Amino acid sequence: MLFDFLFLFVVLIIEFITLRAIYRNIKKREPDIYFLLSELKDNNTLTFFLKYLLFRFLPIFIVCLINYKFFTHFTNFGLFGIYIFNQFVAIFEASATNLKAYRKYRWLNLAYLHLFVGLCLLLIPIITYKLYPVLDKYMPSAQGILDNIWSALIIFAILSVFNLFSKNSSQENELNAYDAFFLLNEIREYSGFIESESLKYNANYLLAKSIAIYESKQRPSFLRLLEWIWVFVTRKPTSQGVMQYTSPKFISNKESITLAIENYLQNSSNESFPELVERVNKYNPSEKYKEEIFRIYSAIGGRIDFSY
Repeated sequence: MLFDFLFLFVVLIIEFITLRAIYRNIKKREPDIYFLLSELKDNNTLTFFLKYLLFRFLPIFIVCLINYKFFTHFTNFGLFGIYIFNQFVAIFEASATNLKAYRKYRWLNLAYLHLFVGLCLLLIPIITYKLYPVLDKYMPSAQGILDNIWSALIIFAILSVFNLFSKNSSQENELNAYDAFFLLNEIREYSGFIESESLKYNANYLLAKSIAIYESKQRPSFLRLLEWIWVFVTRKPTSQGVMQYTSPKFISNKESITLAIENYLQNSSNESFPELVERVNKYNPSEKYKEEIFRIYSAIGGRIDFSY
């Protein structure tokens, strides 16, 4: 029984991470089919809501159905035990998306819409609990599901390897406006703060954003958390925050922005391109680093000459 509980816990984490990755990937790569309640611009509001609800509910509905088929075969849990497990999946998903959005838009009507969608998500495990006995005979076998999962993982691994090698031979030096949208999306939470701090210190805000974008892509939030823990424990100088500013004491993301702009980019707003290159060289002397920073700089609006 202990093994079954550990198995369920591991699967719960995997399913939660997978659902988050699916939505995040669609949001980044297919923005036209990603629905946000804050984008209610269509004339037909009802159609928008129906599409949004289907988009949010269908993946969890399928996952919950598969769990019944999968766990009844590989564990000793009955249908009600799996229903409880599915309820946790729905709670995790609603908490990560709708409850978070409710807190963000609190006191606005949009907050209550997110809360309503989150509550509706909690009904999916109940619906699948009732429908599974009817749909069971139309579903693939548990072993078939497992075989498909392994096939998907193998295909993903092979494509990832091919993608890794193909980038080096065919990657273009220029980034287009489509790329720029997603680059700026990396630091959307801090974009306004970077601009205000750049104005305060007469700094080139596009260069500050370029460094923030690059460092954010290289150091996602979970790695920055580990860096904060490390500096808290050791008190050794460690690169931290969204700008990866090196400090022997804990600094927040916004503090890293302020310190980086103040110490490296101050009075750079009207400097020539060679002078900006020297600024970045002091930040990180790597040639590859400078190349990537100015590729981003060019994509988000800076005018430069790559012949340096």
